[in-house]
Amino acid sequence: MEYEFNSKSTAVKRLMSEAKELAEPTDEYSAHPLEDNLFEWHFTMRGPHASEFDGGIYHGRILFPTEYPMKPPSIILLTPNGRWETNKKICLSITGYHPETWQPSWSIRTSILALIAFMTTNDLDSVGALECTPEERQFLALKSRDWICDCCGEISNLLANKKEVEVEVVNNTSPKFFNRKCVNVIEAIHSMTLGDYSNDKALFTSPLNTSDKIFIISKGPCQLDGPFPEKIIDDKNRLNIITQKVKAV
Repeated sequence: MEYEFNSKSTAVKRLMSEAKELAEPTDEYSAHPLEDNLFEWHFTMRGPHASEFDGGIYHGRILFPTEYPMKPPSIILLTPNGRWETNKKICLSITGYHPETWQPSWSIRTSILALIAFMTTNDLDSVGALECTPEERQFLALKSRDWICDCCGEISNLLANKKEVEVEVVNNTSPKFFNRKCVNVIEAIHSMTLGDYSNDKALFTSPLNTSDKIFIISKGPCQLDGPFPEKIIDDKNRLNIITQKVKAV
C-alpha cells in the first residue's frame, strides 16, 4: 500500500530532513522510514555497554503522528529483550504515552539514544515493562543477534560494519578513553590477529610476520614481547588496551 503525503507539511519536511541525517548507519544505531510509509520507521540499536543487554542488537518500530514534531512518536520493540514487552507501545517520557513531557526539538536520534539509556533503569510500573533476571536478559541479548525483521532482513546487518572503522594511533598524544565504537573495533581486530596469550593470560606474544601498516591491538592485563607500545589506554579500569605498531621482519 502506497501513501501520498503533503510535501509542504511540517511533519513531512521534518521526517525527510531526519531521514537524510540518519541515512548512514552508525555502529550504535540506525533508523530509516519504510519505503511506502514515511510515518513509520524501523530502527536498530545496540544494548547499553557494561549491562546485561551488552552485545544485544534490538530492532523496533517508530510510529509518527501527522502532528510530529509537535506531538511525540510511539515506539515499539520487536526483538525479545527482557526489558519491555514486544509488539507493544512503550511507556516513556519520550513517547506518545506522555505528550506533556515531549519537546519538539527532540529528534529520532534523541529518542533512540534515550531508549538505550532507559534500558538499564528499573521502572517496573510503566506499561509494557518486564521484570527479568540479568541471566535471562543476557541470554536474550545473545539470541537477538540472529533476529530477522520481515521488512529489513537480518538486523545485525543494519548497523555500520565494525571492520570498516579505522583505528589511528598518533604519537606524542595524551591517553584518551575509547568509546564503544573503538572498543568494538579493537575486539574485531584482536580476533583476527595471530597473537596468543600464555596459559595464565598474563603474557601476550605479538606476531612478527606482519606488515608495518598493521596495528596489533590486545585486550586485558598483559606484557609485550616485541616493540614498545605507542599508547596505553585504561578505560575506567575495565579495559587495559595496548596498541602496538608491528614492523615487518
